[in-house]
Amino acid sequence: MFDVWIGGINAMVVLAALLLVLLPLQLFLCFRVKSVAIRLLPAVIFGVLTVLFGILSQSAEGWDGLGYAVLAIYTATLLLACAVCWLVWGIVRASKKK
Repeated sequence: MFDVWIGGINAMVVLAALLLVLLPLQLFLCFRVKSVAIRLLPAVIFGVLTVLFGILSQSAEGWDGLGYAVLAIYTATLLLACAVCWLVWGIVRASKKK
């Protein structure tokens, strides 16, 4: 889908590696950390970055705008991964209550 290269590495490989690190980390935070602020930290960071890159993609001219749009899509994907972890946490918590 996105044929973007960072040096000699495809950006999708970097995104997949980040997801492989982010998913277990976020699940660990959701299940083991008591502070809600710390559990929400990755989601807040990726949410702010997504909005920031979205704004920059609209205000930048030329190819820079396209680059910021790609970064916005990548950070939105990471934000979606955080949301999936929160969904898993919610389902597990609801099933334990029943």
